[in-house]
Amino acid sequence: MHIDPIAEYQDILQNIEMQIVTVFRNHRKELLDDDVKDALNAVVKKYSLEGKSIPLRLPRLDPLEQEIYDVEDTLAEWLLGRRPLLTPDDKEVPAPEPVTPDVIIACFKRIIKSIDTWTKQGGPQGYLKYIDQFLP
Repeated sequence: MHIDPIAEYQDILQNIEMQIVTVFRNHRKELLDDDVKDALNAVVKKYSLEGKSIPLRLPRLDPLEQEIYDVEDTLAEWLLGRRPLLTPDDKEVPAPEPVTPDVIIACFKRIIKSIDTWTKQGGPQGYLKYIDQFLP
């Protein structure tokens, strides 16, 4: 099954990037594109191994990578219909129609591809600075 995240899941891609930008705005000097990429690769690994008899062993993440991983994993679990998502004032965000792990993986892989593109063009924070200008 081919999933085209850009055509079909623009809302999910935007939610993923909003989480990234939120962390970036709190750590502008420290967070690098590679940190985000490592965290997102860990999310992809988690959902790629789901349902297989292979034990999940995530790579060791530094604190900023872990912060990205945690917010993105929470978002993924919400998108899968498994866990509520709360606003900063502890109100539950209405759940969307659940998606499959394949959709989650495709969306995160699309973001990783974007990170590669913008890092090449803009340096260690090329992706982060690029998406920061488009999100509120």
